[in-house]
Amino acid sequence: MKRNKELFFEIADIMDFEPHKYNQGTWGVFTPDADQEMAFQKKYHMYPKSGYLTPGSDDDGRWEELECGTAMCVAGWACQLKGYYPSVEIVKVEENGVFIERPKFDWNQVTKLKRWSNRHRSRHTTRDVAETAAGLLGITEDEADILFNGDQEWTGDDIRAFGKGETITTTI
Repeated sequence: MKRNKELFFEIADIMDFEPHKYNQGTWGVFTPDADQEMAFQKKYHMYPKSGYLTPGSDDDGRWEELECGTAMCVAGWACQLKGYYPSVEIVKVEENGVFIERPKFDWNQVTKLKRWSNRHRSRHTTRDVAETAAGLLGITEDEADILFNGDQEWTGDDIRAFGKGETITTTI
């Protein structure tokens, strides 16, 4: 299996030059800044000082509408850089005393489909993020188990070395 050196290098660049977008402990999680949180509160009428709820949880798909930043692990970035999106489940939740439906993102399953309504994780178009990322990176299942482990701590240099063909071994 031939490694996708360019994809490894793209991920390493994110780790080195935008470290706030890298989190090996999650497939993907929204990371809004203070301005984005305020925009969310205004748009969805969620004002903590008024006793209302705080902005949506990190799986709340409405963050995407505000183009909120996302932190991802190596596997998450491999998929995202190649045009994959997290799967979506529409959930009913209570916000400010009212039940609403909202998208809940599931980064464990990815798809190439953009529309929320088409990204349900039970559809045949969704795939396991680790399997998808392993295929995109050109690594084996055993290598993926090590590379995608949430307890690992990788650097951009580690990822570039793996892209060049160095053996993927555990650091823990």
